[in-house]
Amino acid sequence: MRFIFPLLAACQAFAAPKPIYQWDHQGIKYFSSTPRPKGYYGEALKVGAVTAWVRRPKDKELGKLPAIIVIGAGFEPPEPARPAVLAHFEAPYAPLLSGTAWGMLTGAGKLKSASRETSEAVAGIAAALRARPDVEGDRVCAAGVGSGVPFALRAAADDPAISCLILVQGFDDVAEAMAHRLRSQGSWRPTAWLVSRLLRSFVRPPQPLREIARLRKDLPVLFLEAQDEVYVPASAREGLWEGLKNAGIQADRVTLKGRGDLGAPPAPLLKEASETVGAWLAKTRQHIARK
Repeated sequence: MRFIFPLLAACQAFAAPKPIYQWDHQGIKYFSSTPRPKGYYGEALKVGAVTAWVRRPKDKELGKLPAIIVIGAGFEPPEPARPAVLAHFEAPYAPLLSGTAWGMLTGAGKLKSASRETSEAVAGIAAALRARPDVEGDRVCAAGVGSGVPFALRAAADDPAISCLILVQGFDDVAEAMAHRLRSQGSWRPTAWLVSRLLRSFVRPPQPLREIARLRKDLPVLFLEAQDEVYVPASAREGLWEGLKNAGIQADRVTLKGRGDLGAPPAPLLKEASETVGAWLAKTRQHIARK
């Protein structure tokens, strides 16, 4: 008899589902199959001229995870609120957009190369993630933040294996977004208008509304914005949202309360954004599983 009870306990432990534990770190909720894993580990992934950083939980018992490619964030993204493999990189065009109108014009050649390199990098990172043994190949999501939104749209339009799309701080027209940035940096309105149109014609970056027209209609899309967004005008965000609706895309729109730049959000806004994306990805997983 003394052997029966330990045997029954062992069988019960084997049959019982593993619990999911939850804890908070810097105000953001995390989940794991162990009480508290020892964080995440990271590695570098070189794709052409771009080096991406790939992070995943050290808790290997989580098995295969969804993957998120973050394009255009002006900060290092936090660990996802739900377990995921996270790949992010500093877009090579980003430093070229922070100068004066004259600086942008003289750097137009570099900006054009950087735009091409970014598109190639996103495609290469997506392929590399799908080949990883710790990634669910049918759950690779593209997330564009600010200037990364056009490239996330292009990736989702070009690659049918992209399972979902997240648009943060999005806008409907690249030239107008450039003009708005130049005006905020002190350029005269006519100068900003002219330089932005010249750059759009020469660089030929992805155009958000054109890329939306190429998206498949059943693609899950999250449209995330701040109520009082600092750098992207409400008209530009509304234009992107109307473009999604006109294309027949059934996107989810979430407006976060508060003021800030979602490209480099303050802590309260970052916490709310992280939890919103985590909950949406969980819902998206069920949608993909039913397909």
